[in-house]
Amino acid sequence: MSVSIDPLLDENFILTLSQIFPE
Repeated sequence: MSVSIDPLLDENFILTLSQIFPE
């Protein structure tokens, strides 16, 4: 596993979480 986080991948992950768990 890579320790460094890809900003774009992280952003997409956050967007996905936002869709699953809307505030």
